[in-house]
Amino acid sequence: MTLALLALLPSGRARVLLDVQWLPPDQVVISWPSGPQSYSLQYSTILSEGGLWQKAVDNPVANQNRYFVTNSAAAAPCFYRLRLHQVGAPFDSNDPAASGYQLVFHDEFDSASTIDLNASGLPGFNWYPQQFFGRPSTSSNYIRVANGELTLSGMDATSFYTLASAAPSTNAAGYVGQAWGSGAFIQSRFHFDPALMNTNGWPAFWSMAIEHMARPGVADQWPGQAADYAHFIEDDFFEYDTYAFAGAQSYGAALHDWYGIWNPTTGYSNVFNQANLVVQTPAGTDFNQFHTYAQLWVPSTNGQAGFVINYFDGNPLSRVNWVGSGPGTPPPSGSSLFSIIDQDHLALCLGTGVGEPMVLEWVRVWQLGTHAASYAPNRTVSGEHTANPAK
Repeated sequence: MTLALLALLPSGRARVLLDVQWLPPDQVVISWPSGPQSYSLQYSTILSEGGLWQKAVDNPVANQNRYFVTNSAAAAPCFYRLRLHQVGAPFDSNDPAASGYQLVFHDEFDSASTIDLNASGLPGFNWYPQQFFGRPSTSSNYIRVANGELTLSGMDATSFYTLASAAPSTNAAGYVGQAWGSGAFIQSRFHFDPALMNTNGWPAFWSMAIEHMARPGVADQWPGQAADYAHFIEDDFFEYDTYAFAGAQSYGAALHDWYGIWNPTTGYSNVFNQANLVVQTPAGTDFNQFHTYAQLWVPSTNGQAGFVINYFDGNPLSRVNWVGSGPGTPPPSGSSLFSIIDQDHLALCLGTGVGEPMVLEWVRVWQLGTHAASYAPNRTVSGEHTANPAK
């Protein structure tokens, strides 16, 4: 029989002992001392502080001091740890589960089966090569999954990305796939070679409002404005597009508040966080090695500021704030600038230029329990990455 294995790792541990008892024929009881503290019981299939730790119990537990596990001889080993849950404690980017976040999407790239390589347009995939706005699908020649890694080697000349978490569809929603709203913690771990940068583009991990991608002129309509007057967000978690003017160890993390009526020559108008879009990584950073890029998005509620914080290897390096105050009037400005993100749902996009391979280890999306659901009408539900998307 496979026994449940327990792990108490040094960082943030609860400092209480876990006890294990076997209840024949197939139950294991994990228990710990009762007390006034609240704990988060977490599990992972990998014994590593940097592993994918998820909550075994939906909410932090106080005075509940046991948890039952059903064993199976065919099951892989599972590790458990108890973390102290501190009310009001700062968000822990290295342990989002301890901060009350649930894993709602992840791809560890163990198989290519999560990618719609045949461009079927069917629901159920994590990633799609099909493009919105009538652009051609990304060739499967640019996509490879092997040894637990996704390698992207480029995109077609007119594409906005190599893969996205959603694709256009003729259904009522206008797309299949997934997008996320009402806040999230979004992460990816990847590497690339800065020496290979050319004029074909750059490695990027970003997102855009599915409202604009799937139903432009309808779902992205700015209330009170003329027909087809759009308003939508583009949220770039990572773009290696700043090296030429900000140094080889920098990258861009921009919020774009797009608005206006589409013009074939000038596209839409937009305002972005020009003052702090450049993220400077620590001295000696080697982008040829795996690093974790992430963003925490907390919506504005009840007049309190909303914000995004961009993280590099778990360290917060930039922040943008706003306060939601209704639709307002163009152009986006003042404290409500960027607040449209709180009304939108983000589709994830991965891409790189030809000859600039980008190797990804995983992508994960976490949300608080009250928001832990993707925007996927009928489960068949995503970005556009330019000022001039062809509608």
